Amino acid sequence: MTTDKKGPIGHRKGTQTAKLNSDKAIQETNSSSIVSKRSVERLYYPTTCHSSESNPSLEDAHFFRYFVQKPQRRAPLINRGYWIRMEAVHTVVKQFLQSNPESRKVVVNLGCGYDPLPFQYLAKASTNRSKTIFVDADYPDLINIKVNKISASVDLLRVIGERYNLNQSYSAVKLASASYYCVGCDLSNLGDLERALNACGVLCEGWDLLFIAEVSLTYMNTEAADKVVQWASGVSRGQAQFALIEQILPAGADHPFARTMLRHFNRLNTPIKSVYTYPTIEDQISRFSSRAWNSVVCTDLQTFWYNQVSAEDKRRMEDVEHFDEWEEFFLFCQHYILLVASTGNMTNKGKGGVSVRSSTVDEAWNIDTFDSPSLRRRWGAATSTSDRSIVYFGGLSPTTRLATSVLVTSKDATSFSIKSATYPSPRMCHAIVELAPERFLMTGGRGSPATPLSDCWIFNSGSNEWKQTTDMPGSRYRHAMATISPGRVVVFGGHVDNDASAEWLLFDSESSMWTTLECEVKLGLHISPGFCWLGKYGILSGGFNRIGDIYEHIYKWSICGNRINLELIQIGNDNLVRAAAQMAPWTEDSVLLVGGIKPRGLLQMNDSFKIINLSEMSTINIEIDNKEKFPMLIGCSLGVDTNDEYIRIRTNIRNSNANIWMFHAYEC
Repeated sequence: MTTDKKGPIGHRKGTQTAKLNSDKAIQETNSSSIVSKRSVERLYYPTTCHSSESNPSLEDAHFFRYFVQKPQRRAPLINRGYWIRMEAVHTVVKQFLQSNPESRKVVVNLGCGYDPLPFQYLAKASTNRSKTIFVDADYPDLINIKVNKISASVDLLRVIGERYNLNQSYSAVKLASASYYCVGCDLSNLGDLERALNACGVLCEGWDLLFIAEVSLTYMNTEAADKVVQWASGVSRGQAQFALIEQILPAGADHPFARTMLRHFNRLNTPIKSVYTYPTIEDQISRFSSRAWNSVVCTDLQTFWYNQVSAEDKRRMEDVEHFDEWEEFFLFCQHYILLVASTGNMTNKGKGGVSVRSSTVDEAWNIDTFDSPSLRRRWGAATSTSDRSIVYFGGLSPTTRLATSVLVTSKDATSFSIKSATYPSPRMCHAIVELAPERFLMTGGRGSPATPLSDCWIFNSGSNEWKQTTDMPGSRYRHAMATISPGRVVVFGGHVDNDASAEWLLFDSESSMWTTLECEVKLGLHISPGFCWLGKYGILSGGFNRIGDIYEHIYKWSICGNRINLELIQIGNDNLVRAAAQMAPWTEDSVLLVGGIKPRGLLQMNDSFKIINLSEMSTINIEIDNKEKFPMLIGCSLGVDTNDEYIRIRTNIRNSNANIWMFHAYEC
């Protein structure tokens, strides 16, 4: 029998070409990430040392600058995301180097890119260079470029010390010194990698090894990545540790943030692969514990932010750069883990994060949608009207902040722009409520985070006109408002221009005056809290403080004269405490809570909608049937029409045509 060999050969060539293209795309991720890390370095790691001329040791110097020719300032959200990744790595490296001081330490960075981690530590006086070795490992082409950059820098050569040549048979070792090695090797070729480490002389009896994989193994086929995890647990002749930063899917691939994240990496031709086999913290722990790692600690980066980043560091970051994207930042952190595994014993064992579990379901709702180009915006403000319509103003479009108004009718769900000779300036993060039939109060908001606003406007929907009224006493944005009686509005919290600003304000439209309300309990100025009025009392829950921590209390509030009275509520459901959630009256003793960010763990889709019954101190849990349409409930606005059991939500789905989300409630 004859065999046509052209097919298999052609197939092999095609497979090889596909791998080469994939490897090239993966290496390109280094080009982007190194620029982002340089942006973080310039902003958040100040230094007075720029060369070895002023400081021969280069203690605390900026080392990313040697690998980034043209620095760029990234957006604040990108800076924060890379800062916490970098900080997580540094935390592990510092703890490793400080442990067991009698042992020699080896740090192997798997998929290192141009990261200058070794130089940052070898330049420190506190590092015992005689007992510390760093090994950078990555694709040969990428390592060759890194070695050329090092060789061209007097400062970098000064840090690593005298170079020497290894035997030519160890060609994978591209650079060698007493404390630093560069290895060019495909990580899927573990035989080559182990031979290179042996050539470097770091696999010695009693030497401790730390392997670092910062978003690198996930680009490999999962089977090959798992072999790296297994191999690393057995290659050391002393104790070994493994630090992994990688993506997870805590609410599955259908979660709106997960969909966006996966689509981003697919678009770059660098799909992340491990997330499908190991989507949760528990899965990642099992991945390592089943491959000879005796102790495994795993946490998402949100938990790392709360437990490992000091309040002082958080405040320092706020002073460096205005930041107002806490929701997106925490969604990012909830989808990334820091895992530290050891072949020995560690002080902390098991999971350091939070299990993400949905509540039991009491009702089910179905999503219906319609499209309106004028509503492609987020961080605007909407309010329900007495005639069962919704007024929506401002917000952030895909390109700019807006100053347009939209009226959404409840009968045919159409929208149209509202024209007015005078109107508020473009803004976002403001608030709007109905003062009385056909009259609405809009307050505050911001342009950029550095330009908060204090102006207030009244809109008349009968005449389609805006009219400016008395400014608030001080600017604020991300505040909350509720109408307590016709023409009278209470304002609480928000991001203010100074800490001495009043927590509670009252506006009277008849006199156009603002009054500061007194309250015995000083809560602090909650940013984006849940807030509403039920007729006899109001509800206040959650919100951020200035450094991104989420308040974990729910209060009943009432007003008597110029005084606010507070009563702490104990319901005992951690899914109720959120920041940036939307809240609206449901019945005279219950509220609807929608979306937002939890202080611990990702808010599951089945927990995104809650009805809180204040008379029975209970909750009703809502399941959304058609999850493929589930929106990103961040930066959205909520309007409730309970007469026909429809809930209308203006939300911020990126790259989506559906902008009004109508939820029809029915019993299970």
